[in-house]
Amino acid sequence: MTRSTCILLVLLTLMSVLSLFVGAADITPADVLSGDIESLELMLISRLPRLLAILCTGMGMSIAGLIMQQLCANKFVSPTTGATISSAQFGILIALLFFPDSTLWSRALFAFAAAILGTWTFVWFILRMPMKDPVMVPLVGIMFGNVIGGVTNFLAYRFDMTQALSTWLVGHFSLVLRGNFELVYLVLPLIVLAWIFAKHFNIVGVNSVVNDVLELESDKIIARIRAEFADELEQTKEQLEEAREETAKTKEIIRLLRAGKGISEVADALQISKDKVNEIAELLK
Repeated sequence: MTRSTCILLVLLTLMSVLSLFVGAADITPADVLSGDIESLELMLISRLPRLLAILCTGMGMSIAGLIMQQLCANKFVSPTTGATISSAQFGILIALLFFPDSTLWSRALFAFAAAILGTWTFVWFILRMPMKDPVMVPLVGIMFGNVIGGVTNFLAYRFDMTQALSTWLVGHFSLVLRGNFELVYLVLPLIVLAWIFAKHFNIVGVNSVVNDVLELESDKIIARIRAEFADELEQTKEQLEEAREETAKTKEIIRLLRAGKGISEVADALQISKDKVNEIAELLK
């Protein structure tokens, strides 16, 4: 754990504790420690659930941002880049239009399913792009999100659902009480899973990973060929060396014959058989 991480954790802890004593009703740590019933009830019913809801939501948003940054290999993107939030908004609109009496859980389920489908569609498009660079991927996500957002806004305006939809896009924690925020607890197991597998998500790096694998495999293949055919390669080298020597002797024979030397004289000078010199002399005629 780095020094900056430790400092941020300490600041988060201090601010979380201080937030428990901030609100419309004034309570102090002394009131809680003294066992004041009203202060304890306010702390357990309102302040502590509010803090837990804020922490769970913040962790979920940060992990979602981390995953999107890993997918795009870009530190300046957010969950909105991959059309995740636009898709969730579209899912809520579908629930409001076709199931107006649906419960909170049902609308949350519609939003979740639409967000998964929209993100999957975004990834499907990206994986089929010939070029995956840190600039192109966020641009495609922004364009795709704007398309979904445009369709959502059109349908909301057409069916007079703009105000009802906007209430789902603006949230606050002032009304969080014990008994109506437990839905946020579903984020915790998802946060753990996302934290474990976040570093494995990378669309931009797919090509580089494939290239690294291919390069590694090619090196292994070359090493295996060298190991299996080491003897044959050595014999080939020896044959090439003999061929070079033979070519050099042949050139020297031709030079001496053209210089007017006799066959016996050339054979004695190069220490080779007269038959070979005679064979070359016949070819030169």
